[in-house]
Amino acid sequence: MVQTWILDASPLILLHKIDFLKTISQFARKWLIPGVVVQEIEEKNSIDGYIRELSYRSQVEIINIPCIIPSIAAW
Repeated sequence: MVQTWILDASPLILLHKIDFLKTISQFARKWLIPGVVVQEIEEKNSIDGYIRELSYRSQVEIINIPCIIPSIAAW
């Protein structure tokens, strides 16, 4: 089992829409969700349901990323 995974907004939204977050929760011990991803999701929906489903069999942590290296952001 992979110890930690980081989720971006698009896969998180898609997996929630197809009701698959509980299923994948077992594939990592901890899921990290960047704060900017939370902000993007909360523009339309509450993040609570996403976190509840993803934490079914693992831990979920919202992390703050202070800045992204410009070359990575442009990618």
